[in-house]
Amino acid sequence: MTDPARPCYHFTAPAGWLNDPNGTIYHDGWYHLFYQHHPFSDDWGPMHWGHARSRDLLRWEHLPIALTPAMDGTENGIWSGCVAINKLEQPLAFYTRSNLPSAEGAEGDFTQDAAIGSGDLIHWEKLTEPVLKREGASAAFRPDWRDPFVFHTQDRTFMLVGMTGVGLPLYEALDDAFLQWEFRGIISEIDAECPNFFEIDGRWLYLWSPFNNVQAALGEFDLANYRFEPHWQGRYDWSEFGHSDYYATNHLYAPDGRSILFGWIRGWAPGHGWNGCMGIPRAVRVDGQGVLRTPPIAEMTSLRSALM
Repeated sequence: MTDPARPCYHFTAPAGWLNDPNGTIYHDGWYHLFYQHHPFSDDWGPMHWGHARSRDLLRWEHLPIALTPAMDGTENGIWSGCVAINKLEQPLAFYTRSNLPSAEGAEGDFTQDAAIGSGDLIHWEKLTEPVLKREGASAAFRPDWRDPFVFHTQDRTFMLVGMTGVGLPLYEALDDAFLQWEFRGIISEIDAECPNFFEIDGRWLYLWSPFNNVQAALGEFDLANYRFEPHWQGRYDWSEFGHSDYYATNHLYAPDGRSILFGWIRGWAPGHGWNGCMGIPRAVRVDGQGVLRTPPIAEMTSLRSALM
């Protein structure tokens, strides 16, 4: 912690590499943040899920690594995803199982997998079978589809999976355990990494990370036809264009109903023993004129001190 370049109140991992926030959720009085993590290097490597929790979104308690890749040729990385509580009150971590082959030029075939957590979200047990595979209606999807995101509406549960070149696929849970899913169609032709989709102030907000600055669209979700119809589309984050210094958002609902957004800040050179941090958590809302607003969370004001 003596590195003067290391942020003081932006979240960083204890050591090693950090990228995408995953599984952000408020549960039993705690805000939980999982994140892409390589604990053995300050450069990108086999992805684990790091884990921390907070009472106030400012002060974080580091917890044991939640998910570790098997590194057995079938699972070489635990890639991005989300956490949801199923209707049986079980925590589920949905993630992309990366099985990137070691042979140069070969192409892996990712699956969307899950782990069941303890009540405090600290201990996790991976399921032995994927939740989603490329088969049936999804057989033509890209092998590197990834980043499952779960959302709920009208007592129904849905999952989006990030992809490029085909559109944004939508699945619906068929059981209370959220382990059986059915393909419902392509919700939008706008596709990319790390999709987020949630209801906010009477509208639906779609956020995506297109290998560049995070983009956003506000609109309506036609549940009868499984389609998102945007009324406005634009750039969400205004970090330097082309650098995408803020990337890979993940959303949670606070207990007071606020939408809170996390994102990864990158751009540090290796060699410090740590690399990457989270941006300041942002509140996301739509104002009376239908304009998307995203200020820092109100909790940040407690960090201010009087000017001397």
